[in-house]
Amino acid sequence: MTRPSLSIVIPLFNCEECVEACISSITDELADCDELLIVDDGSTDGSIERARNAIADCLNAKLILKDNGGVSSARNMGLEVVRGEYVMFVDADDALLPGWRSASDRAIEHSGGADVITFSRDYENTNAYSAKDIVDAMIGFSNSVSLQAGMSACSKLFKLAAVNKCGARFEEGIIHGEDALFNIKMLLNTDSHWFEGASIYRYRMREGSATHSYSNRFLLSNILYLKSLRRILSESPEYDEPHVEACIELSFVNSVFLYAKRLASTRDLKMIRDGSRLLYENLDYAQLLARSKSTCAAAPIASFAFALAKLKLLTPLAFLFSLFLRIRPSKESWIEI
Repeated sequence: MTRPSLSIVIPLFNCEECVEACISSITDELADCDELLIVDDGSTDGSIERARNAIADCLNAKLILKDNGGVSSARNMGLEVVRGEYVMFVDADDALLPGWRSASDRAIEHSGGADVITFSRDYENTNAYSAKDIVDAMIGFSNSVSLQAGMSACSKLFKLAAVNKCGARFEEGIIHGEDALFNIKMLLNTDSHWFEGASIYRYRMREGSATHSYSNRFLLSNILYLKSLRRILSESPEYDEPHVEACIELSFVNSVFLYAKRLASTRDLKMIRDGSRLLYENLDYAQLLARSKSTCAAAPIASFAFALAKLKLLTPLAFLFSLFLRIRPSKESWIEI
């Protein structure tokens, strides 16, 4: 049996302190049939030089330079270039765990060559679930940890032919939820998926990272996310209009809760006030807040946060959250997924 070829895509932007460790975690086990593609998205620090040095002795690694367009743009460029049977995405500040390559071979064999393979150490016999079950869990209708592992585009193998057949690409302009949209598109438009009970990916948690900050751009991105989610679900025969609406409403409730947590993570009352004002001045958010109701599918804390936000009490809510966060450790940490 011929060993399946893998293409690893690393989107790179101003990550000079981490990129060499990321690359070495991959090249240490890269097979001759594989390829590593690093797409620099307009770095202004020493990332490019360090990436070049890290792949100097790796014949099947390549560095591509492009103007800044965001992580989705960099990943999409990678999808246009790679030629492996499967493609995997790795963020430049993360790393793959030792044994990732042999684990990938086993997963492909176990799955019978599935179109989407998700690695999850919290495996719960999730292969008994349909694509719709997994998508619903990603949106928030299930508390299954292993099903929710579908949120990230990392720690996954995507069959490249299936990606191109359904035209899946990352939504540029969306800075939160772009991974979920790509995965939902893949799950609802491909023939097979598989959960492998193994961990191959180390995710770095850092204070001040994109997932722990707020901005008006984040609010605009959330509106784009909801519109894209509605389009993708509406195009699927698996979803009727009432269920699409339920998905959008739950996603909006959760987005308000997430925004409150992001404000709280600033631990600064002025920034919390300014961020709250941004939300209430956003016309799309104001309209959605006015007509949306909390849903029983949301977690109680998310429903509570949403109810207070509707009453224009986002500032005291986020400040309360920030007091709780003060007792939380803020140092860098790793999570294996």
